[in-house]
Amino acid sequence: MKKTIREILFIFFVIMILPTVFFISGLCTPSKYSQTYYGELAQMLERLKNSEKKKIVIIGNSSVAFGVDSALIEQELSLDGLDYDVCNFGLYGSIGTKAMLDLSEKYIGEGDVVIFTPEMNQQSMSLYFSGEQMWYAVDSDLSLLSDLKDIEIMVGSYPQYVVNKLKTEPVQGNGVYAKASFDDRGDMKNAERAYNIMLDGVDSNNLFRSDIVWDDAFTNYVNSYYHRIRAKGGTMVYSFAPMNRKAFKEGYEKALDDYYTQFSEKLDFLILGDPHTAVMDYEWFYDSNVHLNASGMRVRTISLINDLKLYFEKITPVRTEYPQKPVIPDREEEGGQLDDTYFIYEKNQNGTLIVGLTEKGKLQKSLSIPSSVYAFTAEVFQNNQIIEEITLPASIRILYDGSFAGADSLKKLVILGLNPERISVGYSLLEGADSCKIYVKKEAFSAFSSNYYWGHYAAQLEIG
Repeated sequence: MKKTIREILFIFFVIMILPTVFFISGLCTPSKYSQTYYGELAQMLERLKNSEKKKIVIIGNSSVAFGVDSALIEQELSLDGLDYDVCNFGLYGSIGTKAMLDLSEKYIGEGDVVIFTPEMNQQSMSLYFSGEQMWYAVDSDLSLLSDLKDIEIMVGSYPQYVVNKLKTEPVQGNGVYAKASFDDRGDMKNAERAYNIMLDGVDSNNLFRSDIVWDDAFTNYVNSYYHRIRAKGGTMVYSFAPMNRKAFKEGYEKALDDYYTQFSEKLDFLILGDPHTAVMDYEWFYDSNVHLNASGMRVRTISLINDLKLYFEKITPVRTEYPQKPVIPDREEEGGQLDDTYFIYEKNQNGTLIVGLTEKGKLQKSLSIPSSVYAFTAEVFQNNQIIEEITLPASIRILYDGSFAGADSLKKLVILGLNPERISVGYSLLEGADSCKIYVKKEAFSAFSSNYYWGHYAAQLEIG
């Protein structure tokens, strides 16, 4: 009988007590992400809440944070007698566009203008919402929960968030992906981003597709948002997010025209400009095909001011001058000796590229990429059933999506470089290598964890 009572008490403890402790530990553990860009979302919302004037609220994804100078818009409009607070409300595409709409809706009122400018990719133009990514933002301010509508998704994502939080040291934001990189308006103006740092000026892992569509569910949601804020005296317009010209295939102009036609007929509100004016030369971008550098931010903001002047029926020219295109420094050649024992190389304008493995290389369980190589093609390790560990030098500039598809034995991808901004990566790097972990130096762990793209692999990151 005593044994039965002990078993019942143990089962009760497991079923009732442990989950409660687990739940409370997630809420009571000090914030781990408040110094990253996630920590900025609460500040963006706070400024929106506390504005006492009419507002222009620019809603979208990270291209808004990288691409809008709120103070400059206010300054230019004020010269025409237009007195608005400009609120930057774009942060991180992996949270989801819907979340930014939901968080803002309560605080749009009489006379406010919403500029809706989602990025041109399928995820941004859908009802996608990531509970786990949102928890990283809520981690620094629980009050965000009160304005979210997808609470059931937040509840479902909570266990994984707690596991990640408990095993992680406080994450310090790095470079442009630190909370400190934002000014008090939510604009990314406090971080150095002088010129395009991407290989060939383009993120080839995230090229623009010509078949992007607004699905009906997303269109209906956006239109219903518009009608709800209109009932409160606000209004809404659409503006095209900036797009890197190099990220399109030739003949993209017709695809953009088709894109414009297919969704303009669905929207119930006004469209400012056309997609062609949003396509910008690669020199204006920074580390992705939608993130502008400091000069690109000014170009995009001037374009937005011109559109707003037309909207407000003002004919005065913009007083702010266009900047010069940033000069991109010549890429420094990396040192190190090539060893043709294991690798097959090819030289091009970017340097040395690995295009294959020798017969001896195909038999190796562990390989180190030479420090004079800037990349290897996606096909080099695909379907390699033998390789278990690959070490990447600091010279690597890009890792292509699908590079390890079918490499079932791969367990370790060791990165020796300390700066994640130098290594372009997409969201499908480990697709087909599900058991692989990514090992980085201890001093670089925080930087990789909080990086816009590498943060996608936070659950696979290890110190080593």
